[in-house]
Amino acid sequence: MRKNLIFMKRTLTLLFFLITIIAFSQQHERTAIPAGQWNTAPLTDADAAILNTIEELKIPADYKSRSLPDSIDNSLYKWFRRPIFTQESYPNCMQSTSIAYNFTYEINRLRDQPGDDPDHQYTTHFAWNFFNGGNGWWGVNYLFTMDVLKYHGTPSVTDYGGFYEGGGQRWMSGYDEWYNAMNNRISGIKKIYVGDEEGIITLKHWLNDHMDGSPAGGLASFIACSPYDMAILPPESPQTGKHVILGWCPEALHGMTIIGYNDSIRYDYNEDGKFTNDIDLNNDGVLDVSDWEIGAMKFCNSYGEGWADSGYCYMMYKTLADRFGEGGIWTNTVHVLEAKAEHDTRMTYKVTLEHDYREAVRVQAGISSDLTSNKPEHIHSYTIFNYQGGWHYMQGNDTTEANKTIEFGLDVSPLLSHVEAGMPYKFFLIVDEKDPDNKGYGQIKNFSLIDYQDGVAETVCEEQNVVLNDNGRTMMSVIYEPAPNDLTIVTESIPVYEASQPMSIQLEATGGQQPYQWQLDRNYVMNSTEAAFPEVDEVQIINNSWTDSLAMQVLDFEFPFYGNYYGTLVVSSGGYIFIDENMYFWSYLVDNDYFLKNSRVIAPLLSQDLFVHQGTDDGVWYEGDETKATFRWKTATFDKDWLDINFAVSLYPDGRIEFFYDEMTLDEPIRWTAGISDGDFFHHSLPDLPDPPGIPSGTKIEFFPKAQPEEITVSKDGLLEIMESQESTLAELKFALTDNTLLSATKTCLFTDALEFSISMNGEDDLSIQNGQIAYLDLNVVNRGTAGIQNIDFSLSAEYHELEILDNQYLLEQIAPGESISIASAFSCSCDKDIADNAQMMLHLNAVAASLSYHRECILSSSAPDMELSGFEVRNEINLLEPGETEDLKLRLVNKGSRVSINTVAVLSSSHEGITINNSQPVNVGTINPWEDKEVLFSLSADYSISFGSEVDFTLLITDEIGVNTEMNFSMRVGRTPAYIIDLDLSTGSGVHIYEHLQDMGVESNYSPKFPNSISNYQSVFLCVGKMFTSHTLSWQQGQMLLDYLDDGGNLYMEGRMVWEQDPHLPILDRFGFTTVTSAGGYEILRGVDSTFTEGLAYENTAQNSLCLYYLEPTPPAFSIFTGVEYPNCAAVAYDAGGYKTIGTMFEMGGLISSDTCQMETLMQNILDFFEVKQSLLGVEEMPEMPDGTALQNYPNPFSHETRIPVKLEKKSLVDAAVYDLQGRRVYDLSPSSTLEAGSYNFTWDGRSNSGHALPDGIYLYRILVEGIPYTGKMVLIR
Repeated sequence: MRKNLIFMKRTLTLLFFLITIIAFSQQHERTAIPAGQWNTAPLTDADAAILNTIEELKIPADYKSRSLPDSIDNSLYKWFRRPIFTQESYPNCMQSTSIAYNFTYEINRLRDQPGDDPDHQYTTHFAWNFFNGGNGWWGVNYLFTMDVLKYHGTPSVTDYGGFYEGGGQRWMSGYDEWYNAMNNRISGIKKIYVGDEEGIITLKHWLNDHMDGSPAGGLASFIACSPYDMAILPPESPQTGKHVILGWCPEALHGMTIIGYNDSIRYDYNEDGKFTNDIDLNNDGVLDVSDWEIGAMKFCNSYGEGWADSGYCYMMYKTLADRFGEGGIWTNTVHVLEAKAEHDTRMTYKVTLEHDYREAVRVQAGISSDLTSNKPEHIHSYTIFNYQGGWHYMQGNDTTEANKTIEFGLDVSPLLSHVEAGMPYKFFLIVDEKDPDNKGYGQIKNFSLIDYQDGVAETVCEEQNVVLNDNGRTMMSVIYEPAPNDLTIVTESIPVYEASQPMSIQLEATGGQQPYQWQLDRNYVMNSTEAAFPEVDEVQIINNSWTDSLAMQVLDFEFPFYGNYYGTLVVSSGGYIFIDENMYFWSYLVDNDYFLKNSRVIAPLLSQDLFVHQGTDDGVWYEGDETKATFRWKTATFDKDWLDINFAVSLYPDGRIEFFYDEMTLDEPIRWTAGISDGDFFHHSLPDLPDPPGIPSGTKIEFFPKAQPEEITVSKDGLLEIMESQESTLAELKFALTDNTLLSATKTCLFTDALEFSISMNGEDDLSIQNGQIAYLDLNVVNRGTAGIQNIDFSLSAEYHELEILDNQYLLEQIAPGESISIASAFSCSCDKDIADNAQMMLHLNAVAASLSYHRECILSSSAPDMELSGFEVRNEINLLEPGETEDLKLRLVNKGSRVSINTVAVLSSSHEGITINNSQPVNVGTINPWEDKEVLFSLSADYSISFGSEVDFTLLITDEIGVNTEMNFSMRVGRTPAYIIDLDLSTGSGVHIYEHLQDMGVESNYSPKFPNSISNYQSVFLCVGKMFTSHTLSWQQGQMLLDYLDDGGNLYMEGRMVWEQDPHLPILDRFGFTTVTSAGGYEILRGVDSTFTEGLAYENTAQNSLCLYYLEPTPPAFSIFTGVEYPNCAAVAYDAGGYKTIGTMFEMGGLISSDTCQMETLMQNILDFFEVKQSLLGVEEMPEMPDGTALQNYPNPFSHETRIPVKLEKKSLVDAAVYDLQGRRVYDLSPSSTLEAGSYNFTWDGRSNSGHALPDGIYLYRILVEGIPYTGKMVLIR
């Protein structure tokens, strides 16, 4: 039952200013505002979003009484980056302050190097360019670039080739430069709250000596408005005539750097002729820093030396403490860096990777102790090379072919955490390609492992030029025996505890590089299974959203989450639950996974793209009691209210969490992630799910917490403190240790008051069972108490339908103090053959003896084959089966499971009558090892009943020797679709005109008002660029796609005005075989050219403006196909290059009319014939006459505001009328199914969806069902 409900709104505002006004401004943060209130202070409610994840720097107790100098200016040290620079037009002020100023100073101080030398200056762009969207348009938050500084380092300006070299697209290439960058790092970032006097003093001590006794202090970064509203210091103040900020405007747009302070700077705020710190200036009844008129920080900016005082300015102490929006800086907080003088990079990968679409690529590293395995046991991921960087070559700057290839280095030292002495390991380079539309191509050219632990040892992978698997995973590996990880936790056990007696233990470790960081591992166990979707609908807590709507929900129980308890949750329409009420999206959010790992959230499907449409069946619902709380989402996206995105989450009093997924309809990718996190970048679990809508309906993800004492803490320094009040407690405590080089180690200890017990298999603590097998479990018991225990009844249970416990009880008669007993095969269980691979099943092991009762949870993992169809191709030059042909189809299978598939066979089938599978079946595939690829060949024939471009469905059935069946469904295009119409200027009507004529001719074709991701599967492309003033300007990338298409044997018709002359010249224009000649004239009448395929054709050109400033001059063998009558120059040229054909025109086909209505179809057919387009002329059926009634074409057509469809019924009839888009989606109900009396009706449509949203321009279909008989027509919407 809902106890409390509070609605809040949150908006994300992106402010774009003219470059001439504030070229250096960044984006606004997304903020929370109460329902019904306007957002007047964009960031004040988002304070905790970043700050919750950053450790606060507190002043040491002995520093509070220390004296400080009256003023400090750390920019005078040689370590400071000089001269003051300008960030030019790049929105990278966050990196300007944090890297170019702050980091440069801090690392130069530690190394005693001068900041005016490019060798010791550090570029903003290396880190920024991985997160700025690929084109340099996005500002990027501190945390993303701080992650790069911590885990990857940053290059010097010298190594980068210049401060801004390559602009906002470039990714640096060159292993040596990457390796050098790895040594320039930070260990962390901290915050100082400066909203009170203690905070001001803390910051001053940091500026003085880093609060560690250093001979020099540090710098601090902060965020505020762009600093234009400056005053001048009065004569009574030191530094008179210098600029000073008296208060900041209420926008957090800009990052700057504090470099010092002056306690004597003064300004008379209240104009009383005095300079005081003891008058209540703001009349709030409190005397604090907000009332000070004396004292100021000195800061530098990135607007160049021409800004303020050679790039420097003062800001009054008061501006640090004033509330944000009332003159203060954002969150009253500054950020400081902890740089490393040196970093020990122990092991790297050197990689040369080629790809022409870098946003489709993710790079990871893996390791396995099994040298025969094709599957890593451990994978290390990165926040760079992580599906980012936009549609560009790997290095950016797409005009250079060489930029498709990048050479880079990755620090893989963390893999050494899994290494033991004297053993070789298999090291994996993992490249994932997420490219369902087949936009890009790539290959791994070279890969090697370099070990720096004892000199330099490089192990080169023998494989080279490995082509990436399309939309899949590609792995290369080397076998190498490294020096062992010497970081070891030496604490072996925890003393037996006494109930209610505090326990304090210092954990110990050796090796590695100090300082160490300790943590208690509270990560959940995660499992994937299937379950019915919970259709809860008791209380709707959100029924609309702008960007996000939030509802605060009180639970009927205290929910445990990573060791803390919560009774109130904040639920977002964006697919997640805040565990902290003050959590909000960060500014410049560009990586959802990174945000999730740094936020305390439960997120079944976190996405900024989700939208709840009011007045639809969208919403968020809650249903709960003292046993469970369930939240269900049904959402869409902002501009598509007809989409269905369905998911849910259930929470339990014992801490269990369950995600559920139902049907999802999405027609384009969304930015999303899923998982749970405690917000510390260590405790998080992210399930490996396909992109929606690929998540199968019925998917369930389970998260199980580990049973641990309620009151337990582990400090960063390794101090373990426990207060346990219960008796008979047995729990696993897993300690995690990280050293200064990011190596890690773990140790698991049992915590008990007497009895320890566990189960094992074949002497191993890791429990695993193979599908279809029986496993025997050994019971191990230790009595650590001081008294013997008799008649201990052990029982084993599990709640999984795939697992049956066969022997579930064992009675141990007695165990003496200090005694250890092991019972072989005490329990047994059987695993279903159809269980998924790596299912994590919780086993409950109980021990009861007299007044003692112990419980322990163990995880049993399944091992099974996991067969997947990773790709297919037709073995001919065009990778397509054509109607009337027989070809071999190669299917590529991969076993993604952890168990071998033996005696595997495959059966292929299709329900299409025009497909014949010629193989004898089943086909023997044989043995497929884990992560091994196997190819299977089938011979297919397609007859002429299949139209060119049709999608044909296939089913592949894979069966192994124990009868596990895996069914895979896929679709394959048969033949290239005859035509694709790309309509980039809807005002001409050309694209619609061409598409309608092709449809009337029965020619398979597709239409799009946007430039598509791929055109390779079409025999011809009709590209309508546009008329004068509304023309689309082709990008270089679009031009390159057209070039590649022609080089692959395509045919291109392109019409336009400005594209041939006024627009920037692209290489694609050279493929049309003409030059332009300046000569103004009009083409009111167009006539075909004799002896060409346009002979005898003539049209009136009704275009709004038929005047052209130039004409086309064909260059043989290109030839003219249309000329004007009064202006007899060439208006269209055709060119047969042998391998491809093109037609270029200066008129819009949508403006042509002819007295002979058949001439247009004649022209279209002649163009198709010139292009040698193969087509299946199936014809288009005429609309049957409506029995006892009449249905007319809609009018007007095309339309912009409203159109009508008249229908006359002669008798009472059941009628259903609706509008559909070209994807077959019902977008508007003209008349929901109902019985209408005889008479005349006008169905009207205004171009909007059922929810009132304006639909995009294009072609739509109306469909009227009268007594079950359909009547259809086309409508063209042009606004």
